Amino acid sequence: MSRHLLGIRSYIPLGALALTLLAPFNGADAAKLKTLYSFAGGGSDGAYPVSSLFADGTGNYYATTAGGGGTGCTGGGCGTVFKLASDGTESVLYSFKGTTDGASPYSSLIADSAGNFYGTTYAGGGTGCSGNGCGTVYKLASDGTESVLYAFQDGADGAQPYAPLVMDKKGNLYGTVPFGGTGCSGVGCGTVFKVSAKGIFTVLYSFTGGSDGADPYSGVFMDKKGNLYGAAASGGTANSDCDSGYCGTVFKLSPAGTLTVLYAFKGGSDGANPSLALTAGKNGEIYGPTYYGGDYTNCPTYGCGTIFKLAADGSKTTLYSFTGESDGLTPGGYGVSVDKSGNLFVTTIAGGDFDCGSDGCGTLDEISAKGAEKTLHTFTDGKDGAFSYSRPLIGKRDKLYGTAEIGGTDNANCAYGCGVVYELKP
Repeated sequence: MSRHLLGIRSYIPLGALALTLLAPFNGADAAKLKTLYSFAGGGSDGAYPVSSLFADGTGNYYATTAGGGGTGCTGGGCGTVFKLASDGTESVLYSFKGTTDGASPYSSLIADSAGNFYGTTYAGGGTGCSGNGCGTVYKLASDGTESVLYAFQDGADGAQPYAPLVMDKKGNLYGTVPFGGTGCSGVGCGTVFKVSAKGIFTVLYSFTGGSDGADPYSGVFMDKKGNLYGAAASGGTANSDCDSGYCGTVFKLSPAGTLTVLYAFKGGSDGANPSLALTAGKNGEIYGPTYYGGDYTNCPTYGCGTIFKLAADGSKTTLYSFTGESDGLTPGGYGVSVDKSGNLFVTTIAGGDFDCGSDGCGTLDEISAKGAEKTLHTFTDGKDGAFSYSRPLIGKRDKLYGTAEIGGTDNANCAYGCGVVYELKP
């Protein structure tokens, strides 16, 4: 299995390489979308926010930036953990140094009852993985002290996590890495892991690259019985229409370590190559995006991507197939959000306004429970930003909150803008 990143283009910035032309801000959308904060980059601020937002319930938001915060990591900074207060004030809670502490935190944050944050970094933590480090699981204490709970070695343990963690009642952390492990003829095609509250690391499952899947970029969520659910971006069914030649799976991993494939994508209209996160529904259903498959009219190589629903009985429904036009293409870097009425909210990382370059700047879409699509906002790389990988966070009065990797108002430290935090009222 190759280390292709399914739309995530490599290191930082993830999306900026696709940008070839700046476009004016769309005034029709301006009344709905509000930029809460524009990052400045450099040594005192973050840059390139990729992760979704965490809300503390009092109007404050927390997330990570993949760059900024210093001069390390090729000069752009190694990333930050930041807080955006309810009054709009942004503060950097921690700046990664790119050494043993980690670098490039793509994942969102989770928190415990004491106010400590937990996350993963894609790089740092050691000297492996071509000298960049193979990534970490870290804890950021409420007083701002960072500690590495585990540093990946790119062996049987795995390497380079993208997705956020999940925590059980005992404080154990669970996640995935898309690389490393013992499968794929020893090259490694990813693992599911556990890190105890005391930092003890355990591989729960190592993917083989066969029918079980490979390259689990997706994180996992946990049910009441301790079963973990996630997606493998590759492996499963072979089909030349799918990226890497295999279409990916949705899996369940029991507490005993038994993996069950709940669904294997077939490519074509079925969808292919599920992305970074799944969402649990109220009645045991699972929602998620696939980067590829669906409609091939405007995306003839791999398809424009889909939104799917997997029912508790295992039946799968394609709720929506993106067309690659005003609705966008390549949906849901970090998954979908579901409101009380069953409507789904998701971003696409391409398409929409093609005046913003050959790939487009992406969109923010609403998909009804019956599969009707409405484009809520078309990103333009103006002050609204572009390339939103984050899962829209549903806040009070049904407002949506998220991040966009580039754009904003400050270009001094970032060629295409350092990214934004936005608010949108559907």
